[in-house]
Amino acid sequence: MVVGTALVIAAPDGTDAEWTGTTADRTIAEFSAGGASEGATFHPGFIARGMGTTEATLTGPEGKEIAFRISVVAP
Repeated sequence: MVVGTALVIAAPDGTDAEWTGTTADRTIAEFSAGGASEGATFHPGFIARGMGTTEATLTGPEGKEIAFRISVVAP
């Protein structure tokens, strides 16, 4: 990922608000919850905040957890 961009999760329709996520270092990447807001629906994802690498976890509606690494580079 590049600083300032987002990794958007293609969640199945109607489940956007049910996904959760975490990162080990929120200064590198941070989870952004999905769901409805002001008439629009947003997908969950991770926002690249600063350069580096961090471990991330994404948890789906059924509780299945997916662990992965996010690397963020300069633009």
